[in-house]
Amino acid sequence: MRYAITEIDKAKNYGFQPFGHKTNGDLICINEKELFNAPTMSGTLEERVTALDAELLSDSEAKIIMLNLLAKKTIKNQ
Repeated sequence: MRYAITEIDKAKNYGFQPFGHKTNGDLICINEKELFNAPTMSGTLEERVTALDAELLSDSEAKIIMLNLLAKKTIKNQ
């Protein structure tokens, strides 16, 4: 499975909501199946990812990015 990480506001423009998704601050993680099934989007998977101004990542890459962002925010708040 592959994932797109983008800003929540950009995702909302295409009907994606934070509820039920992994989020971190203003970022949301959307899986490729959701991207293909989004009625508000068209084109290839890569075109849909580009429309969200996101990058297509593997499961492990997405987890690393979301965890690293969490670690940075935790350190920043101390």
